[in-house]
Amino acid sequence: MVNYISTSILIIGHEGRLTDGLRAVLLAHQWVTEVTIATKFETALKLITPIFPSIIIIDGSDVIGRECEFLRQYISLQGRKPCIVIADTLELGAKAQGAGADAVLMEGFSTNELYDILERFIFEIGGNKRQAENDSNPLSSTAAQLSQTTSQF
Repeated sequence: MVNYISTSILIIGHEGRLTDGLRAVLLAHQWVTEVTIATKFETALKLITPIFPSIIIIDGSDVIGRECEFLRQYISLQGRKPCIVIADTLELGAKAQGAGADAVLMEGFSTNELYDILERFIFEIGGNKRQAENDSNPLSSTAAQLSQTTSQF
């Protein structure tokens, strides 16, 4: 059985139906344990260190233009985690990707699309955590080498 790390998410966007609905859908996912909403980018940058979210979601339709500035600042921080931008236009989606977004969801996305992206990042985060644990354990490194050797036969 595979153990997944608990996932906390920071949503950046204006409070309202979209962020409230997004929060509810995220909390319904079995691996999401906490969702925090920040209404301003400055607040979000201050929250990253104390809550250390696993994933950040930016509602780009509410904060046009500022999401790219935030992404550039965010990328410069240590311990960067995946960032998803919700875009209401293809132009905004392209700008967000150019600024460093790890994924873009177009407004009107389905719950399945959101969960697919979340699960991809959760697996990556969990895999990186397990790899870091293995790297710090000399026995698991030896076991990995043996496994590679035997799989060649």
